[in-house]
Amino acid sequence: MDYKEWFKESDCTRCGECLKMCPEIQLEEEKSKREISNIIEGRIDNIVLKKCSSCFSCDTYCPYDCHPYRLFLSLFNKRYTQEGAPSISRLVFPGEKGNIWSRLTPLLPEDERKMLKAWAKFQASEESMLTGCFTNIFPYLVHSRHLNKISVIGSEHLWCSGGHIYQLGMLDAVGQIGKREEEFLNSLGIKRLITFMDAEYIMLTQILPKLYNLHFNFEVIPLLVWLKEQIQSGNIQLKEDLNLTVTIHDNCFSKAEGEKFFDLSRQIIKETGCRLVEMEHSKEDALCCGFGLGASSTKSREVPLRIVRGAIRRIREAEATGACALITYCSGCLFILSLAKEIIRSKLEIYHIFELVQLSSKEKPLHRHKKRARQVMKVMVSELLVSLFRKNIKLEPISKSLPLNRDSDLFYSP
Repeated sequence: MDYKEWFKESDCTRCGECLKMCPEIQLEEEKSKREISNIIEGRIDNIVLKKCSSCFSCDTYCPYDCHPYRLFLSLFNKRYTQEGAPSISRLVFPGEKGNIWSRLTPLLPEDERKMLKAWAKFQASEESMLTGCFTNIFPYLVHSRHLNKISVIGSEHLWCSGGHIYQLGMLDAVGQIGKREEEFLNSLGIKRLITFMDAEYIMLTQILPKLYNLHFNFEVIPLLVWLKEQIQSGNIQLKEDLNLTVTIHDNCFSKAEGEKFFDLSRQIIKETGCRLVEMEHSKEDALCCGFGLGASSTKSREVPLRIVRGAIRRIREAEATGACALITYCSGCLFILSLAKEIIRSKLEIYHIFELVQLSSKEKPLHRHKKRARQVMKVMVSELLVSLFRKNIKLEPISKSLPLNRDSDLFYSP
């Protein structure tokens, strides 16, 4: 399939706004015009392949709604098809042996391992919650009385609905993941699915239906919308003003919904009694947490360095606001930013927005980020050392690699 066709080339005037406004690339106007023309004409040795952080911002800047992001993803897809993925990326591929979930699970405390087993052996209800694979690195995030009545569906084998694979440009794999998930989720009798991760909301409501022609027979709502509903209805009562000065990190997928996610996240933060100060790059201009910078290379030795540098840059920008805490509403961003915080020993605290709601409702979150980041770091360092001596990999067909069967041991990584 020629994924370049997802880009609306006939509407593109080659104005170059997407690359001129990009917070990562920032080309001068004339150079930006030349660069976008070169890309459209198929010359792929370009700055996008070297510097893009796959952050969605370019789509928000395009005055003609041409979706340049899809064009840039097609470049990454072509390169991965030709060169394969760096072997270090097996850490975030649930279908690969030695992925981060299978290696991290034995290190988790018993209460979290029990949570993961329960999520894998769930009984779906009309209203259920999909954790997202990166939430499974922090299963304690979902330990809350506010979720006691909701059936939690959680397994890394659902691949985050293909979200992070899409962001890396592995577009064939996204289609395979989506087909498996369409069949599996539609069979559960769900009427309303809450996504703990924004990426899954965007995948299930926009990318998989519109680009892959997949359909889901239930309503999908993001965590932020659900939280706002619960607060307004009084089901979650915010009893205490936290009186913290915080800043906020807007994740890449949130840009696909624009003001909806930006406004909701800030409303919730303010309702918990926090004072919000914005970073230099926020909302549609927000810099990636670092994960997306992994798309810019197929070399194992380069990928972790790019990701860590990007994450440290984001932590430093948050520190510059004078805030005492950085708030994120994405488990994937929490994963990357927590690592960076430990690497540079930043005093900045990091909270998931759900933890703020817990604190304000006088529920103490488990908040094991520091210890978890150190555990993840050990796994990543050991894999990096080994991957330096491995060749690039190509994904096996997703439909064959992991059967989605709740009674199968493969659905839960022991």
